[in-house]
Amino acid sequence: MKSNIEKVYSKLPQKKHNFRKHKVDLGLIDDIKKQGEYISELIGFAKVDKKDLETAIRKIMVVKDNYDSTIALTDELDALYNEFDAKAEDLGIEIPDDVYSIGRNSKELRDLQEELIKLIDNI
Repeated sequence: MKSNIEKVYSKLPQKKHNFRKHKVDLGLIDDIKKQGEYISELIGFAKVDKKDLETAIRKIMVVKDNYDSTIALTDELDALYNEFDAKAEDLGIEIPDDVYSIGRNSKELRDLQEELIKLIDNI
């Protein structure tokens, strides 16, 4: 006669379990989780990059939109400066430092504006 334990064991399925397969499945889940975390991190970086790029595009558009008016302003200032320089020379006086620095600033603004447009055109 069978003991109670033998009766219980006899009612259980006699199927062998392949625990190695389960171990592999658990490993795959860990790999998927790691990849998911990495993808989430990349999404965060992409969102920051997108925001930075949008800001840069807005700045580029401002430079392009203001190019003509900036060049016109520097042309006007250069003409005034040249006229002042000629009159100062006729009168035999030196150009004041603050007026001279405005002339230099005008040239610097024009040069920077032209460099920015060249950079934008190369994009």
